[in-house]
Amino acid sequence: MSTEQLTQKKRLEPFYLMNVVLYIDSFNTLQKFHMVSKATNQAIISLKTNPELGQSSIRIAIAYNGFNKLKLIKKELNIFTGIETLNLPSDILTQLDSSTYNQVELIQVNKYIQLMDKDNTTGKQQILKDLAPKLCKVAFDVMNAEFLLSTTFEKLREVTINVALFTITEDSITKYLEFIKETKCIKKATIIFNGNKVVAISKFLENYKSEVLAVHLQCFMLYELDPSRLLEMADKTDFPVAVWDTTVCKLENWMLDKRIVVLPVVHNRMHVTSAMENSPLYKQFKEKYLIQLN
Repeated sequence: MSTEQLTQKKRLEPFYLMNVVLYIDSFNTLQKFHMVSKATNQAIISLKTNPELGQSSIRIAIAYNGFNKLKLIKKELNIFTGIETLNLPSDILTQLDSSTYNQVELIQVNKYIQLMDKDNTTGKQQILKDLAPKLCKVAFDVMNAEFLLSTTFEKLREVTINVALFTITEDSITKYLEFIKETKCIKKATIIFNGNKVVAISKFLENYKSEVLAVHLQCFMLYELDPSRLLEMADKTDFPVAVWDTTVCKLENWMLDKRIVVLPVVHNRMHVTSAMENSPLYKQFKEKYLIQLN
């Protein structure tokens, strides 16, 4: 079976499991089924989360403005009466009403939440504070994340913070890293940074020890970075350090290390040069270690 076929099989597995889970008749059966396939958890989570159809294609995403997306989500809640987690696009937060989010136990916001833009910043902040007791997943860039520091979260399980901006100081980064460490309900934190922010991230990892919080690191702009520093960071986390595959070409001396994982270029809207694509070492690296992290 080819790598592509294995990838497709992995993507389809939760879908097939969702159909199986619907017919499980007892908790004992569920326990046995879970022992056979660890993807059972994801199937159960998917069954309890709305599909958020407004983001399923570029055409639909363009056709539906924020108002229509909200109408679509309300229709999903009417169809899928067992929904426990509400999956929302970030651009409809200011239009969300309590009658909608009170129907569910948890809320996850996909894509980065923009608070410092032309939209109603104050309105978004108030909505987020209202949603905070139910928020289980959010993503911010550091310029929009001040809201996190002044808010109490009870159910936040997953957070992504982008601290890659050149204008952000190490002290500012430290505040958000401490927030991640001290918010006990967080189980997974993704930190996106560039080579210039390695010192601040390293200081955090030196003091970081946790059996319940998984830290994912994604790094880009590595041109002036000493590769050994990145490998040291990889040693201190539960997961490999991810790098954008447009930056690995100048770091050939570590690019086959198993502690480093490459992210597809689509995540950073960048393009691989033809020279890089034709590099034998780059081809070997992509063939052996190319992994898409969620």
